[in-house]
Amino acid sequence: MKNTFFLLIVLINLTGCNQRIIHYLNDSSPLASYNTYTVTKLSNSEKSLNATGQEILRTIENEISGQMEKRGYQSGMNADVIIRYEVISEQQSTAPSNQSRYQSYYNPFPTNMSRTILQSALLVEMYDMKTKDLIWQASVDMDKYTKSTEKAVIISSSVESIFSTYLYRAGSDVPDDSLKSKE
Repeated sequence: MKNTFFLLIVLINLTGCNQRIIHYLNDSSPLASYNTYTVTKLSNSEKSLNATGQEILRTIENEISGQMEKRGYQSGMNADVIIRYEVISEQQSTAPSNQSRYQSYYNPFPTNMSRTILQSALLVEMYDMKTKDLIWQASVDMDKYTKSTEKAVIISSSVESIFSTYLYRAGSDVPDDSLKSKE
């Protein structure tokens, strides 16, 4: 949990328009012993989401499952690993800069009005079901996308970027560079 808390703090403080991927791999994990997975989200507040929010969560889960199956993992209830995810969002407002009375008097419509910016990131974590140890985690800053970008494209690209840092096939502890995303 300490790693997750630290990662959340780092993600909230990131700004800019470049996509950032932060990842961690526990080198002592027995990667060759993992063959099955299950997917869940970090919080259980799906009931309070509208239909669009629920659809986004289903899309994320489908994309994660696709990436795991691409690596040869099988979905199952008694899984070797659990994949947990969370969408982290924060709304920030920028206040207008201080203007002199002279500027305000002659320009009643200042050009530097306040604006609201939605910053978001997707966090994915993989845990060993037996030991409960963190195996791998990665997050991606999704701020590079514009409002005109379709949600499915954003999610697909984000999940693919995240999984380009997990280069292991089921039953193997040897990285496979062919799993890197082609961005």
